Amino acid sequence: MRFKKGAVSMAAAVLAGAAFTVLPAMPAAASTPTPSPRILLDEQNQHVYLSTEGQLPYVEVFDLDGNRVGTIDDQPSASGMALSPDGSTLYIAHAELGTISAVSTATLQQTALYQTGVDTERLAFTGGRLWFGFNLLDHSDAGIGSVDLQAQTPTVSLDPDWQWLGDAPNVLADPADPNVLVVTSAFHGGGLGVYDVSTTTAVKTDSYTDADNTYDAVVTSDGEDVVVTMAGEAKVQFFRIADLQPDRPATPVSNVAEAVAVAPDGAVAAGYWNYPYQGAVGMSVVVPGESAPRRTLAAPVNAGGLAWSSDGSRLYAASGGWSPSGTTDPVLNVIHNPEQVDTTMTLTAPAGAEVGTPFSVEGALASTQAFAAGQTVHVTRTDAADPDGTALPDAAVGADGTFSFTDTATAGGDVSYQVSYDGDRDHTSARQSASLTVTKPAKADTTLWLEFENRAKVGAKLKMDGRLTSATSIPVGATVTITRQDSTGPGAALVGTRKVAADGTFQIADVPFVAGPAVYTVTYAGDDTYNGSTVSATVQVLP
Repeated sequence: MRFKKGAVSMAAAVLAGAAFTVLPAMPAAASTPTPSPRILLDEQNQHVYLSTEGQLPYVEVFDLDGNRVGTIDDQPSASGMALSPDGSTLYIAHAELGTISAVSTATLQQTALYQTGVDTERLAFTGGRLWFGFNLLDHSDAGIGSVDLQAQTPTVSLDPDWQWLGDAPNVLADPADPNVLVVTSAFHGGGLGVYDVSTTTAVKTDSYTDADNTYDAVVTSDGEDVVVTMAGEAKVQFFRIADLQPDRPATPVSNVAEAVAVAPDGAVAAGYWNYPYQGAVGMSVVVPGESAPRRTLAAPVNAGGLAWSSDGSRLYAASGGWSPSGTTDPVLNVIHNPEQVDTTMTLTAPAGAEVGTPFSVEGALASTQAFAAGQTVHVTRTDAADPDGTALPDAAVGADGTFSFTDTATAGGDVSYQVSYDGDRDHTSARQSASLTVTKPAKADTTLWLEFENRAKVGAKLKMDGRLTSATSIPVGATVTITRQDSTGPGAALVGTRKVAADGTFQIADVPFVAGPAVYTVTYAGDDTYNGSTVSATVQVLP
């Protein structure tokens, strides 16, 4: 059913005194049987505050990178939190004690304590007042209340309301309107409500009760919608604050959601506590309209345990506390680029290659989201010649995620390729490597041929023609060595060296000094590509 839209005055029950009473420290035992951590993101002061519903007697303080930097002591039963508009004060509700602490965000020291006399759980600062959702301590009724911090003596006002049944409702400030308070039921029925808090009396301007059994709620950064999770339903629902009507189709999530946070671009983070059963997924990030979550976190996250940075680059998720498997210490998880889907890379190089012969390396990126045009991967080659690596040209990534590049090795040995993908708004980065062994090709055989042009005679020039041949090609710039062995000495005498022509030919001229047999030998030593060869010919030198 839906309430008729209208104005309802808030009846005030004023509690006197004790605005600055300081309570003694309490033991570490949890004040609720199933405590779970809650967080508040304070980007102005570079802090994240984590309360534990009594599991710890203090509030933990982290920096925006998730490093624990301090504690706010003497905060037993701490639950909901809120910041003053100027960011100078943190307010902490104590669910079982019926109090609210005021803490300096500069010193992390308590400066005041306000007694509400009721089970105070959730806080919001709007309309110049600190608002809270409450249960009566005997849980017979629930409603909203406020602390008038502008009064000379801060006073507390309570408004029990049958709409919220037996659990303290969520209270939410509207970032687009400082005079609006949004209220949603927590766990039990009650639905949604909007209050005008521009005057000393809060006026309910709209209600909606078809959204029963909501767990957690958040107002979008533009102030347009209140987003709620619902008991027993694996979805989150957006409602317009202007008229409390559904703003869009419900967004399906991985499981029945207890916690919710919304990014500036509308992406949804949903946390799953799954009491009394713990599921495989404790948190997921879903973009409305997509069938699969972008990211997941295994640890369960309960109501109040999620917060998204104002630029959407980080998601904070508090896990720990009670679970079906036992109670564990609270943990603040910082998820960078939470809307990015995981990207994997495969890279395949040939089994081997030869020096001087081009070869291709192929790879592929895989993701649940398509890759935009213009994506590239970076390639580095590492080998014995450059163990620090040589950057090769980037390779273009196709629409299907595949890519390839071609390389030619100039030396043998092991060669490895490191390929990296930077990622983009929708994809995480990825990297992969592949190696292959480059070998030198088998050397080509060569053959030498030698022929005398004329008869040999002592003191006369003897001319010889030679040729170097190969089955593939003539070695470029090859040089042959010519020696003569005759009776002039025990060893061969060097005649000289000749550089072969492009067709492999060369000419030799020599003048023998003694008559008798003379053996001319031509040798090609070979190189990295060609095997060496030799040829000998004997001539009879006449006197």
